[in-house]
Amino acid sequence: MEGWIVVSAISAAAAGVGSVTAAFAAIWLARVGQKQVRVTQDQIYNEHRPLLVPVGAPIFKPDNDRYLKWEENLQPLFLQNLGTGTALNVAGVLRGCATYLSDDKGTITRFEGARDLWTCWLGVPIAPGEPVASAFKTGGGVFRPGNDSIGPYTLKAPDEPDMRAITTDGALWAVARVTVTYHDIFERKHTSIFDYVLNQGWHMVAILSDVERDLFDLEGMNRAALPPTTISADTTAGRPVEHLVQKVTRRVR
Repeated sequence: MEGWIVVSAISAAAAGVGSVTAAFAAIWLARVGQKQVRVTQDQIYNEHRPLLVPVGAPIFKPDNDRYLKWEENLQPLFLQNLGTGTALNVAGVLRGCATYLSDDKGTITRFEGARDLWTCWLGVPIAPGEPVASAFKTGGGVFRPGNDSIGPYTLKAPDEPDMRAITTDGALWAVARVTVTYHDIFERKHTSIFDYVLNQGWHMVAILSDVERDLFDLEGMNRAALPPTTISADTTAGRPVEHLVQKVTRRVR
């Protein structure tokens, strides 16, 4: 009888170990399954992720290429989608430096640019491919302090550096900034931020995904609704690149 008791105890212990092993195996399989789901989800996201970049050059003052041509009503830039998914709800802002240096009678002072705000509420999607004309117009937005940044990045380019910072510290002489926000088909919000560096062209500042607020959100914080004319497609926005390429090429030269 004692032998049967011992055998039964061993069998019960083995069954208990087996149950524990099975439980651990189930947990492990569940975690593996969740990881595979996340990987699959990321792959799907990446397959449909847009990536917008600016093409062309802003219009600067002919007698001083540090300053954007503030009296210009239209900055005919292009946006190109280098990603694999269609960009929706596209909006953009072009601004100059936060402050500029001015040598007035030997004294260097700082001042803010005048009316250095151009906006683009495109109104049409941008599929991957060739650049799309995306006219940036004066006004069309407010972006008051507190609603003038995305993450740690403001809508304005950095303060204009002095020559000492450029020559000794290697600072980039950024003279304008473009901030573009857009959605993918999963309604995730993305942001592309580029600075126009003097005599060099566009320099990537940041590419952000899953941002909390886009330009529509920021502008909506300032007023109840955007004027209809700012978000409807105009005669140039969304049209093929050939429509403005000659005009922009002449101005860039």
